[in-house]
Amino acid sequence: MTISSELFKKKLKTRLKKHTLRKIPKIIKPEKIYIEYFKKIKKIVTNIKVATEKELIEKLPALLEQYQRDIKIDSQKIYSLAKLDGYSEFIKEIFENLRFEVGVGTGATDETLIGITNSTAKNISSFHKKQFNKVFKTVLGVSPTLTEKWLEPKIESFIERNIALIESIPEEYFSKLETTIRQGVESGKTTKELKEEIQKAINNKLFDRAQLIARDQTNKFFGNLNELRQKEAGVSKYKWRTSKELSVRGRPDGLYPNADPSHWEREGVTFSWDDPPEDGHPGFACNCNCYAEPVLDEFIIPFA
Repeated sequence: MTISSELFKKKLKTRLKKHTLRKIPKIIKPEKIYIEYFKKIKKIVTNIKVATEKELIEKLPALLEQYQRDIKIDSQKIYSLAKLDGYSEFIKEIFENLRFEVGVGTGATDETLIGITNSTAKNISSFHKKQFNKVFKTVLGVSPTLTEKWLEPKIESFIERNIALIESIPEEYFSKLETTIRQGVESGKTTKELKEEIQKAINNKLFDRAQLIARDQTNKFFGNLNELRQKEAGVSKYKWRTSKELSVRGRPDGLYPNADPSHWEREGVTFSWDDPPEDGHPGFACNCNCYAEPVLDEFIIPFA
């Protein structure tokens, strides 16, 4: 591990003689990479939106008519269990057609998905490495040279996990949308009201899901790289840092003041990489935007 090289020790001696330990610069999160990743996923799932508008919205009037027809017929039957066979078959057919329209998963080719996830992982890694080296260079005057034998397997894992998540979007979306439409039709909503429900589902279930995947996976990979690089460099502890935004879990005046555990209360608290808190290191919890600031004081010691 080249962190303990003679050059590194020599530069640490120089820094020690000057009695300076510069403040650790703030680590910048890969916000632009997350936004770009979200745009790419959003573009992939747009064909699901198009299929929904084509297969479902256009057939809403006929679906409502079939439901009313079944209700009328059923009301004339004694001891009926209200099966509504025509309506049930019709809505089943609509969603089968929707799934066929988008193909397996999102309809995107394996090559496209691999290309997007691979480039995203490498961009996050490159961005983090610059931040990582900046911290060491600023504080200690030298950056460690790491072997990073774990990097390629981690990128492969990111690709596999993210492709699975992206391909899970349509099935999760269609299942929730079918429930929404059935409840809307059976509660007497009009075609206009059902169209509004569909548009809401597109924004809240389809694109919001794509956005969550992009942000959460970017944060998780950034946090994981931070952990692996710090540990390989010999860093055993870190200080928990939050974004200080309103979305931080447990912030009293924020969006989630009652969150448990509170990440807000962890601000500036020191943790060991070998002893993670209950919901994991920074960035591990779903949609966590916190990060681990390395504790470098242990490197400022006299060398023989």
